[in-house]
Amino acid sequence: MSADQIGQIFGGSELGDLAAQLGIPTEQVAGHIANVLPQVVDQLTPNGQVPEGDVDLGQALSGLVAMLGK
Repeated sequence: MSADQIGQIFGGSELGDLAAQLGIPTEQVAGHIANVLPQVVDQLTPNGQVPEGDVDLGQALSGLVAMLGK
């Protein structure tokens, strides 16, 4: 996904809120999400498979936020 597509999905206000939480400029947030999204998907689908049972999306999103803060 591109930063433009991320911007279309989340919208400016949501990206602005996330930027404020992370302490980075709003215009960088979509690019950071686009860069780390493949890593998040890899973590959620080990060996290319969706794990059986419940997936802890909260933990995955926390990991995403941690990656964005780098």
